Amino acid sequence: MPRLVRSLPRPVALAIVLCTSVFGVLIYASYLQESYPIRRWLAWRVLGLWGYTAFCNLAWLSSGALIVRRWLGGRELPHLEAAVASVAVGVLAFTEIMYAAGAVGAYGPVFSLALATLLSLSGLPELVRWWRTLREERRAAPASVGTPLLLLWVLGGALTLWLYLGLFSPDAVNYDARWGHFTIPQDYAREGRMVAFPGDYSKNVPQLAALLRTWCFSLPRLGHPVLRWMLALHQEFSLFLWTLAGVAAAVRFMLEDQKVRGAWVAFYLFPIIFVYDHNLGGAADHIAAFFALPGLVAAGRLLERLEWRRASVMVACMAGAFLTKYQAFYWMVPLLAVVAGAWALRLFRLRKAEGAAAERRASWLLLPCIGAGIALLVMPHFLRNWVFYRNPLFPFAQQVFTGTRPSIDQAALLFGNIFVDTNWVPVGSTLERLKHALGLAFTFSFEPHYSFSGNAPVFGSLFTLLLPGLLCIQRRRYVLLGALVGLVTLVFWGFTFNVDRNLQVFMPLLVATTAAILIGILRLGWLARLAIAPLVLLQIIWGADAVFYSSSSRVQGAMALMSSGHDGGAATRFEAYQAPFRQIGKALPENAKVLLHMSHVSLGVDREIVLDWAGFQGLISYNRVHGMRELAELYRSLGITHLLYSPGERSDSSLQGEVAFQALVRWVGKPLAAAGGMRVLRLPKALPPSEPPYRVLTLDMPGYGSGVFPIERLGTIEYLPEKLRAYAAPEAPPPNGAAELAGLDVQAVVVGAAAKLAPAQKALLAKRYDLAARYGGGHSVYLRKAGNPSGS
Repeated sequence: MPRLVRSLPRPVALAIVLCTSVFGVLIYASYLQESYPIRRWLAWRVLGLWGYTAFCNLAWLSSGALIVRRWLGGRELPHLEAAVASVAVGVLAFTEIMYAAGAVGAYGPVFSLALATLLSLSGLPELVRWWRTLREERRAAPASVGTPLLLLWVLGGALTLWLYLGLFSPDAVNYDARWGHFTIPQDYAREGRMVAFPGDYSKNVPQLAALLRTWCFSLPRLGHPVLRWMLALHQEFSLFLWTLAGVAAAVRFMLEDQKVRGAWVAFYLFPIIFVYDHNLGGAADHIAAFFALPGLVAAGRLLERLEWRRASVMVACMAGAFLTKYQAFYWMVPLLAVVAGAWALRLFRLRKAEGAAAERRASWLLLPCIGAGIALLVMPHFLRNWVFYRNPLFPFAQQVFTGTRPSIDQAALLFGNIFVDTNWVPVGSTLERLKHALGLAFTFSFEPHYSFSGNAPVFGSLFTLLLPGLLCIQRRRYVLLGALVGLVTLVFWGFTFNVDRNLQVFMPLLVATTAAILIGILRLGWLARLAIAPLVLLQIIWGADAVFYSSSSRVQGAMALMSSGHDGGAATRFEAYQAPFRQIGKALPENAKVLLHMSHVSLGVDREIVLDWAGFQGLISYNRVHGMRELAELYRSLGITHLLYSPGERSDSSLQGEVAFQALVRWVGKPLAAAGGMRVLRLPKALPPSEPPYRVLTLDMPGYGSGVFPIERLGTIEYLPEKLRAYAAPEAPPPNGAAELAGLDVQAVVVGAAAKLAPAQKALLAKRYDLAARYGGGHSVYLRKAGNPSGS
């Protein structure tokens, strides 16, 4: 028999193998189908997500390679450095096209596929040449991998896999993403164009991340909307992988040694990446962070030779970061300052050089061209805001751009003290704030701010603690550049807004600098390695907890999703994610315009949403509303068709708005739909009956005390800092006796949480008023019973 098998012709043998495989698949599949229908396997969905993620990454890399390698002289750069720079430039090019497409209403499945296809093909010849060069170099000098390096890669790979599992499930979409980062692309994709968000300030900050996700939300044949959220998370993860590549490239650049390997694993010496509000979860922080290291390396290359080609890569990285988050200026400013210093020094040296007139002219133009280039590339964001709001910085600078539209009374004050959480803005004189910032630059990792980890110092402290190592290492000029930019960036952060999550925007700078210092120390010999080992081990042992305590629930969610098919839930595996919001969305007509009352999250509703929370929007103010009819008229003037709210979740920003809203809700009556504690009401075409302006009795209400108020005197915004809240005096004192209470004529009674009512007051409420709303630990709102206009 062996002789017969060996004597078979090769085509016949291949045919037998093929038939064996085909029949094996058919037989095996017939059994599997009964256990778990093949068409419902999660694997097909995940493969589709990976395929689309690879597709957009190819578009970024290919188009970026065309620009960087062919037009900007990138062929002279090391391969990894060129690849990271190409992706950064490609992401920016992708975004600029998305801005233009959104302006003309081109979003849709055809455009999304065409954009990625054309960008992928644009630089394909360059990618082929690049691959051939890389393959020839690898053949000429094959790389060897020792056991320590292999173990390091295995550890880094395991931690990266853990991160991936942590964002695999749609449950990984964090609060801010469910509020804005995913609802912006949801709205853009639904409308097929860019739209304004006058009813939500947060949706008008830089939108590069949202535009990348608009591509995800516009693709065809994804099926369930939850899969679009998962695709956006996969896209974010792919840019995190490029960030790791950026760490490796930056460390090689800093140490001037392209043979350094495994430096990317140093990212996990900063365990904050695993902790909620810092981890991957659909926000823009990590996408902005991707640009920091290619920007730093490009600036370093520019310092080697001041020419516009090298400046262009730096400009593109800075523009990309700024179009993602304004906080990118933290690292942009110090880096530009270093470049400006080198530029000035070069001009000084050329001022008397003979025969250098042309070189002087070129040098003079360099810095203005850098500024003009950044301004030109970020212009689409500011132009969008100008077109929609007549304010390029909207919602910022409303006191400067006085023609901002829409606008309400005290819009700038409310924005500056509610949207901007002043608890984290340093106070004092400029000198005091600078002293505070200098201190934070060295203590930020030991004393967390705005932490969801019980204020445990889990950021990672090796950047700070290894800074003295700069004195010991060799070839440190670019490591010094990284350390200088990192420290000044921390000072900017400490001087402006001390929310720790914003550290993510430049954390890769700290990671790469730390890795470079650490490798430099390790190269000093075995004694140096032994000396530094306790510090590094302490960080590793302490940080190991963070890997699990904040990510375990997310990983469990991923495992539950993966096992859903074998658990019999394949057909409904996506139904639980944001289910109440999606149920509400299905109940609403496609052209609905929904007021989301005193809340933020709306992912899954997939309808036009406006907020009424004071300070988070500049469209709605209740300070001129005297009753439910005027409130209904206000909503109608804004095109609002439905109200969405959660009874008892959160009181209105003012008692004036609270009373009017509860009166209108009661008049509208039965909700259109209810889910997850939320109710959605359809505003009828008919307006409520005309009424005189409301009068309200307050009983032991903080700020107001007790008394009878015209409703317009209850307009104090309770979410302002205490020092900015001013309370009006009552029109009349509260009635106490039975006779006074019998003659009381008010439409509503608001009772403070600490109020102790007299028996006559309790009887009055029970007889004449209905409980409209009660807030746990807060006040209660009573409305006069329907059909009892006289109050008798």
